[in-house]
Amino acid sequence: MVLIHKLAAAYQIDVTHEEARSLSKHLVKEGWSVLWPAVIPLIGGAILKVIPFVGWALGALGQATASYYITYVLGQTCSEYFAADKTWAGSLKETIEQVLARTDKKSVSRRAAERIKEKLHRT
Repeated sequence: MVLIHKLAAAYQIDVTHEEARSLSKHLVKEGWSVLWPAVIPLIGGAILKVIPFVGWALGALGQATASYYITYVLGQTCSEYFAADKTWAGSLKETIEQVLARTDKKSVSRRAAERIKEKLHRT
């Protein structure tokens, strides 16, 4: 819900807690039906973590990258919603599918991995 509130503020749109909660629920419901393949690395990352050291690092990186990608897509979807003054140009599911169609998963995932590595090097 933090993402929703921050995006609404960026678009200077007031969103109540209930509106944000409702939008979150709809994003999860509709997002799951479209984004479920992006969840596979989250599960795979959890499995890899049973391998000491390298498995943990690779698993964590895969999970973080997948989470970044899912958040990116849902954030873009919310941006379109707020840019259109809290309306969907069709439906939520159609909007998610449109965002997915124009999103290069590899470049978003590569950007996520780079940002994660930068943060790890700073700590």
